[in-house]
Amino acid sequence: YDEVEEGLLSFLGRVNYNIKGRYLFTVSFRGDGTSKFADGNKFSFFPSAAFAWKMINEDFLKDNNLFSEAKLRIGYGRTGSQAIQAYQTLNRFGPTGVLLSDGNGNGVTSIIPLNLANPNLIWETTDQANVGFDFGFKNDRIVGSLDAYYKKTYDLLQELSVGPSSGFSTIITNQGNLINKGVELGLTANILEGEFKWSISGTISVNRNEINDLGLPPTQFGTQTFSAFLGRTVSGGTAFKVPANIYIEGQPTGVFWGFETDGIVSDASQLENAPSYQGVDAQLGDIYYVDQNEDGNINDLDLTIIGDPNPDFN
Repeated sequence: YDEVEEGLLSFLGRVNYNIKGRYLFTVSFRGDGTSKFADGNKFSFFPSAAFAWKMINEDFLKDNNLFSEAKLRIGYGRTGSQAIQAYQTLNRFGPTGVLLSDGNGNGVTSIIPLNLANPNLIWETTDQANVGFDFGFKNDRIVGSLDAYYKKTYDLLQELSVGPSSGFSTIITNQGNLINKGVELGLTANILEGEFKWSISGTISVNRNEINDLGLPPTQFGTQTFSAFLGRTVSGGTAFKVPANIYIEGQPTGVFWGFETDGIVSDASQLENAPSYQGVDAQLGDIYYVDQNEDGNINDLDLTIIGDPNPDFN
């Protein structure tokens, strides 16, 4: 059986400083070392700093009748990820799945390499900046917070395809970066207080992400040229054996990739104009596919972006 051992060693500390209950400073520092990376790359360091201004304690808000809480927050921090399987920096070996034979026909187990090692792997890193405002009205009968953030993740740990001359189809590497930015609003209304309490809470967030860089050369996909790679196949069944997502530089993550459609072939005039599908002529009742390159036949050259799986809001 395969026995996998891995370890993580961490150091962390934090300092808080408060000036007159109005100005709050926080500085933290974290260092993490993982056994998943090779010597020289095991440790990475993740600092953060934050400042908060309790405006409610200032003279111009102390005696107001509207706000019961008002605090402005600004922060920056760095985090890391080592979300890969252990031993990816090493060449691992194991037995072949099928017995070989020697000159006398006796079974022989052969040991073969199982992966393409990458000793240069490092931590995937995320930098995030945040601005927020906490507020309360009418003795905290209504409280909430509003935040805006910008987050960039770089040195992404990815499984990328490699040429067949290597003897393997993929390798784990650090490549590319991803940007997320958005706003979040949370509200709580304390409707009834006392022996019987009733409160209602809700949150809404809007996030937009974009693949900022993949580090891949532009390649033709359909009728267009992108720096991109296709996702995995959806299932192992007979109905859907192709990738449904593509990761394109400058686009949101995992946009849907497929054939654009324009209804159903429902009358003779549509049937006359409908393109064939993989060389097979269309019939009444078939899906009317959009012929992207206008060659009269639907094939892989007609694949295109057909949607965005990322929600408009949560």
